[in-house]
Amino acid sequence: MSSQVPQHQSRSASTDAVSPRLYDMFVRDLVVPWRVGVRSHEQNSEQLIRLNIILRVREPKRLDAEDYGQVVCYEQIVDGVRALAAVGHVKLVETLAKRVADLCLADNRIEEAKVRVEKLDAIRGAASVGIEILRTREDFGVDDSLRMVDD
Repeated sequence: MSSQVPQHQSRSASTDAVSPRLYDMFVRDLVVPWRVGVRSHEQNSEQLIRLNIILRVREPKRLDAEDYGQVVCYEQIVDGVRALAAVGHVKLVETLAKRVADLCLADNRIEEAKVRVEKLDAIRGAASVGIEILRTREDFGVDDSLRMVDD
């Protein structure tokens, strides 16, 4: 019997050494008052928006679960989303979702951001309406044509 490792296993091991380990972090059912929409009544008053955010995060090389500074802080993500809501009116939920994804991807440890935005009271009889986007590190900052609209 040979003590050599089969070649296909050694390639796999070297690939694993190069590829970062990833984990998912999420913020589920965050409800934030936001001025969003194209109709006049939507521009002048806040409505409740529900956000679900799933972030694909690069695991630190030497993960020490007790070192808070090594991990992405979901409280900072939530605080950032609330700060975006305070900036002003947004015409489209697509714009809102992109801004939230950009906020998340500003942290270099985050490889991917999946953002679902739901307007809870937009259509009578519907629990919610909205969109979901997926952005990756490669998408970050590519399209700045969508901007927040300030009063």
